[in-house]
Amino acid sequence: MIERLVLKDFKSHEDSDIEFNQGLNIFLGEVGAGKTSIFEAVSFALFGRYAGSVHQGGLIRRGAETAEVSLTFSTQAGRYRIDRVIYPEKTQQVKMWVLGGDEWQLAVEGATAVSKSVEDLLNVDTSTFLAAIYASQGEIKEMLETQPGKRRERLDKLLGLDTYENIWKTLGDAKTLVLTELTHAQDQASGVDVLEQQLVALKTRITRNKKEVGQLQASLNRIGEQLTTAEQRLKDLDALRSRLTTVRTQVEGKVAELNKSNQALTALRERLQKAVDAAQVFEQNQAFIERETTLEAEKRRVDTALQRKANLELLLQRDVGNLTQARERQSRLATELKELKTLETELETLEAERNARPALEKAQARLGERLDAVKTDLVMALNEMDNQKQKVARVTELGECPTCLQPVPDEHKARIRNETQGLITKLEAEYTALEASQAQVQGQLEEVRKQLERAETADRNYVATATKISLLVSRREELEMVEAQLQAVKATLDDTQQKIGAIPETPETLNELETWLKEVHPKADAAREAERLAAVKTDLEALLLAEENNHTTLQGQLRTLEASQTGLEETYDAEDHAEVERRVRALQDDRAKVLEGLARLTASIDDDRLHVETVTKGMAAKRVAKKTVERLKAEDSVIEVLRRSLREVVQPVMRKNNVLGVSEAFQGFYQELSNDSIDYAAIDEEGNVDITRNGEPSPVNSLSGGETTCAALALRLAICSSLTRNQLLLLDEPTIHLDEVYRAKLRDFLGTHSFEQLVVVTHDNTFDSLPAKIFRVEKRRGRSVVAPLRMGGD
Repeated sequence: MIERLVLKDFKSHEDSDIEFNQGLNIFLGEVGAGKTSIFEAVSFALFGRYAGSVHQGGLIRRGAETAEVSLTFSTQAGRYRIDRVIYPEKTQQVKMWVLGGDEWQLAVEGATAVSKSVEDLLNVDTSTFLAAIYASQGEIKEMLETQPGKRRERLDKLLGLDTYENIWKTLGDAKTLVLTELTHAQDQASGVDVLEQQLVALKTRITRNKKEVGQLQASLNRIGEQLTTAEQRLKDLDALRSRLTTVRTQVEGKVAELNKSNQALTALRERLQKAVDAAQVFEQNQAFIERETTLEAEKRRVDTALQRKANLELLLQRDVGNLTQARERQSRLATELKELKTLETELETLEAERNARPALEKAQARLGERLDAVKTDLVMALNEMDNQKQKVARVTELGECPTCLQPVPDEHKARIRNETQGLITKLEAEYTALEASQAQVQGQLEEVRKQLERAETADRNYVATATKISLLVSRREELEMVEAQLQAVKATLDDTQQKIGAIPETPETLNELETWLKEVHPKADAAREAERLAAVKTDLEALLLAEENNHTTLQGQLRTLEASQTGLEETYDAEDHAEVERRVRALQDDRAKVLEGLARLTASIDDDRLHVETVTKGMAAKRVAKKTVERLKAEDSVIEVLRRSLREVVQPVMRKNNVLGVSEAFQGFYQELSNDSIDYAAIDEEGNVDITRNGEPSPVNSLSGGETTCAALALRLAICSSLTRNQLLLLDEPTIHLDEVYRAKLRDFLGTHSFEQLVVVTHDNTFDSLPAKIFRVEKRRGRSVVAPLRMGGD
């Protein structure tokens, strides 16, 4: 039983929370209100599928990023809740919960696993649910209106019999697969004799190659002994030649070192002579360095004094400008202060006018109240005159008393008219007097309003004038400040002029110093360079002595190396060395050839052994393939028996039994729903409907629209009842094509039939009197709203 459905941003439902009752639940609403979406949400929550044609992304309400569906239902096994979150990319997040005690516990997670669990719990698969339990809008008459040749296919789908046809096709595909594997296995099992001959030939070749390997190994040992002796001799000769080469290189190196030593001695002697000459130059020009230092210090002092003098002159110019601005400001403030006296007199006049404002406002309010009272009296007088005139008209035209509305004798009519006319004349005089009073009060009120406007204007002008006076008063203080500023600026000007006069330096003094520096600078640079060269004289003398000692040592080392070179050249024989090298290369070539032969034979033996393993495995695989052939032949026989049994026994028996049960339920339901008495109503195995009324057959195409709808509805009820044992039925707009009489029959049927839970979606108010939980579904600003109304019949 469905207990609760919660929708968030599902199609047109932004936030709907629906509590279902056991028995009959009815959703009323206009077309397009979002009723069918409730059924689609139930189907989608249970199985992840629905009868609609909208893609999954279209289930999300426009403007939302995801949609959520939560369905709570119960079975004999317990209470369950399914939560599905729908994403635009055709993905879902699905969880199924089971109630354990007072808490929900996660039972299954994942779309496929949850749908399979629901099918097991309800004992109904997705196709059966959509075909039998959920009668979607417009599909109720589909069975009867389809072509005769397709009725059996439609009936098989509704009754779940197409599952057996799918199984038969699946078995056919399995048979094809088994035959393909059988052919492959037969191919694998052939050629065992050929493999045995290959195995004998390979073992023979391996034995022959092993013998050749032994012979080559003996030759390799003999060549190795000879090569070891020759390589030792060659090693000794290489060492002797290497030593001779080393000594020759050392001799050449010492000769090069002696040459470098000679060049260094020459260079040191030249540098030492330059240092001696530089010392003489430094003694001659040392005084120019001191002269240059003195001139540069004097230049910096004069430059600093000139910079300070320039800054003071800039300050003097700034103070002159400030003095001019202060004088202009003093003149402007004096002119503004002349207006202060006039403004103070004007302020006194404005203050008197603004003080009269409260009294004028009270007078205006008093006159306004008086005017409203006069207007009220005018309206009352006018209404009274109209009332009296109506009385005169009633007496004159209808002959009735204006007070009690009873007929009036003729002798009283004139009296009543005269009395009433006199009252009307008096009321007209009062009305005229009230109009005059109204005009008088209106004139007084206008005069007060004008005076009040002048007072308001004076109030505004008073504030502006007071503000201006306050500003001018502050100008007095500002004028005093300006005058004090003038005195300060004048004092600053005098002080700055005195400081400028105290600085005697001029740009000409600086130019004269720069000229002297240009004359002294080259001579001072020459003295500093000579001082630098003279400073290294002592170091150069020490270096020269050390280099002379090094030169003597190198000459002794060269004589020793030349003697060692002569002895090695007498011992080493180059021709003997070349002969030993040729012998070693020949032995190495012989060893390489033997090793190549050994590698070739070893690789051949390894390949043959690998081939032997492959052939052995191939023979084993072929023996397995023989067993596979026998097994596949047996499987093919079993599949063929199953296909014949399914086609010839199971399908006919299941169709007959299921159709018989549906046919019996169909007759009962149709008799309850039909408006006429029926002798017989049944459905055959081809899906054809047979109805007999008053002893005469009634073909489906001869039925009226309402009768056809009732027959189709009875057939859907019969299928649902047979497949689900009256547990649950969802009807979407079942009253389409039904007139008032048939809608009443359907209402009575739904109110009495014993479905455990029946949910109806309709725009028809025929069902609102049934004992059911009734919901109203409305579209408000593009969003579907579901609200429970009442229990039917309340």
